[in-house]
Amino acid sequence: LGPSNIESFLKDLRLKNKGCKRFQTGCDDVVILFNTGLHDIHRLCSSEFRDERPSYLDEDRLTSGSFHCVNEYRALLKDFIEEINEFPAALKVFQTTTAAWSKYGNYGIQWSANAQSMILLSDFCEYFNNIAFEVLADYKNSDIQIMDGYWITYS
Repeated sequence: LGPSNIESFLKDLRLKNKGCKRFQTGCDDVVILFNTGLHDIHRLCSSEFRDERPSYLDEDRLTSGSFHCVNEYRALLKDFIEEINEFPAALKVFQTTTAAWSKYGNYGIQWSANAQSMILLSDFCEYFNNIAFEVLADYKNSDIQIMDGYWITYS
């Protein structure tokens, strides 16, 4: 969650390739495949991580009653995409989040077949992918491509 690691990683790549032009010998062409979804949704929306959220989100927003995980996801995703959009990569691809667990678990595996919580339901993940499509629509003139990770994992 949040761009701190992404910012420092991209900054290091910029320094490494400073002054480089695409396909120049000795320079790296960077391809970025990025995703935010299932794990971030789980951390933002699940009651399981409620006590951890103040360590990575603004505590005032969390305690003021204005926190809504969907709005927070949208805001964090905008910041994340903005970082990626500004980076001079040869290719940038956003992968939608996977469909997560099926509604009643995975039968035939050694895990128990307990009903999954709302946070990990496939349809809940689709809702967040739709948010990602809305945010990415603001970048339709950029060179960010979209690759499906949802429908190929929806059982």
